[in-house]
Amino acid sequence: MRAGWMTVGLVLASSCSGVSEDQILVEPNELGVASLTLRSYVEHDEAIFELRALDQHGDEVATFRRAVGAIVDLPQVADADFDASLGTEFTVNIAEERFRTITRWTQVTRLPDVVGFPKTKAFLRLPEVRSTLEHEANLVVGHPGMKVGNDEIAYDADDYSIQCPANKLRPVGADGNPIVAEGCCTTVWVDPIAPIPAGTMIDTVFIKPSTQQSAYRDMWAGYVCRDSNGNGGCSGTACYYGPCGGGPPFLESRPAPNYWYTYVGGVGAFNEHNCGRSNSSNINHANAFGNVTGTCQYKGCCNGTPTNTTCGGGSGIGYWEY
Repeated sequence: MRAGWMTVGLVLASSCSGVSEDQILVEPNELGVASLTLRSYVEHDEAIFELRALDQHGDEVATFRRAVGAIVDLPQVADADFDASLGTEFTVNIAEERFRTITRWTQVTRLPDVVGFPKTKAFLRLPEVRSTLEHEANLVVGHPGMKVGNDEIAYDADDYSIQCPANKLRPVGADGNPIVAEGCCTTVWVDPIAPIPAGTMIDTVFIKPSTQQSAYRDMWAGYVCRDSNGNGGCSGTACYYGPCGGGPPFLESRPAPNYWYTYVGGVGAFNEHNCGRSNSSNINHANAFGNVTGTCQYKGCCNGTPTNTTCGGGSGIGYWEY
């Protein structure tokens, strides 16, 4: 059943179908966004959330879309014990930019910060857009902080970057063939904040050579086979953090005609030197670090423990592959 558009804001009105609408004027901004409309519906077995940004004349400026269901170009998994076709797709269209990222995680509550698409990033950072996504879609863009149990530690400590440890990566891809993480970079936590020690890996970014997608993986608190809140004892896709320590990757399409590369640099107002990704017209642009072939041999999680066998209900073999 398809739902009608709802305009988010201050003015209440009734549509001809009897569905109430509310409207808020977005603060003046350089993108020309004046108001937001949103809707949630199911179509072809996909759960879809859409947000439209309109200018003062009611013309569309930008669209944000989240679709949860079958994602046709998720990497095929050779020996999956779960439905490997399911995942989440995010798209943002604004001006000439066409941002798209996909992941196997179907309960996404935070979307990695967008880079390489400046207008998309500016749109997602509008206060009204951030607030709407947080309250209507249960989605935070960028890292709100490090989640430890029910507590959240602000993401504002000094960081440094290292080449990805091989034991945190798989030597083969989802299809069972050997794979290399190109320009692989890992951000490391500097300040010890109980219960997280200094030296804890935060996230990893690299380029997938076969598709020229950037791959981003959470590494929060060094968790292995735990859910998104850091709780142990999970099995299969109930675990967010997999057997090698990272979450399911977000695979982000390259910003054609440019190509991804990884770098180390500061972010925002913080004195951070974390891993980042940017784009260049040069396909051979130097990466921050070299290529890494993984050595982690585990493919799934069973009762909070890395495994290569299927346990009751499935161990999620291949869920964290890229």
